[in-house]
Amino acid sequence: MAKANGVNVYHYLTYLLEKLLDDSMSDNELDQLAPWNEKVKAEIGRRAENSNQ
Repeated sequence: MAKANGVNVYHYLTYLLEKLLDDSMSDNELDQLAPWNEKVKAEIGRRAENSNQ
């Protein structure tokens, strides 16, 4: 899904690992971490850009 949404897969996976997902998260909380979320796209874009510098 990350690749289909134009998100760098490596940076997205590291972002998810930093968030420490667990089974007690609500659907809304999980949706906030989805690769189609504009805030997530912006954060991953910044990470990818910073890693290329």
